Amino acid sequence: MAYQNISKYVTYSVLGGIFASLGSFLGKLSGNYSDSWIYFIIFFIAMIISNTVGSVFFAKSLSVSATSLQPTLISTASNFITTAVFGVLFYEESTSLIWWTGTSLILAGIVLISYERKDKVS
Repeated sequence: MAYQNISKYVTYSVLGGIFASLGSFLGKLSGNYSDSWIYFIIFFIAMIISNTVGSVFFAKSLSVSATSLQPTLISTASNFITTAVFGVLFYEESTSLIWWTGTSLILAGIVLISYERKDKVS
């Protein structure tokens, strides 16, 4: 697989995860403004658009990748991290050192799984 394709599927996967996380964030905002119809409708439509854009990026990442494993894992990881950042920034949620340690281990596992061996046995 060429370096350019790796770069493309990683970029598309990360963007897909970020937009999916943004869609969840906007969906939560639409629920927070359920008493005001105009805010509810704006955030609800923004959620649908964000999820659609995220799905398009994820589909693009699948189309340029040799397998579906790496884009799925990278998209899930970026969604996970972005959701945590949104929670900390906008909802004052706290994350512990254990949470970040576990997240780091998950990301390290994704890197190991996504690593392509150069000396493949035939």
